[in-house]
Amino acid sequence: MGKNLVTRDTIVNLAKQIKANFTSKTAFAQMEQNVNSAFKSGEIVGSTINLYTASDKSGTPAFSFDFPEQLSIEDYTEEEIAQLFADSNSDNPAAETQNP
Repeated sequence: MGKNLVTRDTIVNLAKQIKANFTSKTAFAQMEQNVNSAFKSGEIVGSTINLYTASDKSGTPAFSFDFPEQLSIEDYTEEEIAQLFADSNSDNPAAETQNP
């Protein structure tokens, strides 16, 4: 069974190759900044979703958005439902949309 010998020249050549092929410390600083500003936790409060950069949901949310309350089909009038499916190019809001 052979032995793997590592010489000083091998280590120096490997260090040169690593220095030439890997990113600089400034690139790592940018990557660290991106990781620090990423969302790490979130919570749902009612119909609002809050996303935090802290893993323990502390501080001010970095991003927050609200979803409308869930509505039932009975909450809409027939005209409101027709407008949801109306062709925006049509003068008649109840007109059916046509695919060309």
